[in-house]
Amino acid sequence: MERTTKGWKLTTDNRLGTNGLLQVYKVDSKTVVKLTDPPRLAEAEALRFVRKWTSLPVPEVYEAYVDETLNRGVLVMEYCEGDVLRDVWDDLAEEVKTGIISQLRDYLDELRSIGSEFVGSVDGSPCEDPIFSAELGGFGPYDNEEEFHRGIIRALDLAEDGPWARQAAGFVSALPSHELVLTHADLTPRNIIIRDGKVVGIIDWEMAGFYPAYWEYVKALYHPDWTMGWFNEAVVNKILTPYPLEHAVMMHVHHLL
Repeated sequence: MERTTKGWKLTTDNRLGTNGLLQVYKVDSKTVVKLTDPPRLAEAEALRFVRKWTSLPVPEVYEAYVDETLNRGVLVMEYCEGDVLRDVWDDLAEEVKTGIISQLRDYLDELRSIGSEFVGSVDGSPCEDPIFSAELGGFGPYDNEEEFHRGIIRALDLAEDGPWARQAAGFVSALPSHELVLTHADLTPRNIIIRDGKVVGIIDWEMAGFYPAYWEYVKALYHPDWTMGWFNEAVVNKILTPYPLEHAVMMHVHHLL
């Protein structure tokens, strides 16, 4: 199926990746076009914000708009040349892995040094996350972490009516307080591009925003492929401060949602 937006031809031949839900097309040697559904432009604002205020290697956004004929958001961005870390991690030499871990730790420290007084997407729009799919655009932004946790409990109420859901809601209510920090929210090897031992791209900022400090850790371990060396080697614990309590609570939430 071929689609066109502002002259860019989007076909199965130039579509990147094997994820059927991801619609990213390499339209020339330096440019990709990403379609977003629902048609939000929060990812574009997150990329621009991170590019302006940090040294993280993120794609430059050339243009972002809503195409009414496609009913999609459209992001025209820089193409990051390199290897997807997911595809090469297990074959890398140990010294290269150590270097990549060090780079990612520094980048995440820098990202998380930027705080906020609200919970939600970078542009102030609602939270974007699979646990909030019951009511798109209906969760947030929130004034504080307590309200955010009440939003998670409301998502549980909408999805489940039973003792497990009520128990999980109690777990969420009992979580301690955290700082609100800038968060990628999908930091997995499939979203990291490397070249010659250097991290040259951190991509897919669709769910990025300001969230409690534990959120990055929890989301980095969302539905992991435990057969991959990245997880067997506990790399996430080397990049981010672990939050085992919060992770355990959110595992209940993820099972229910």
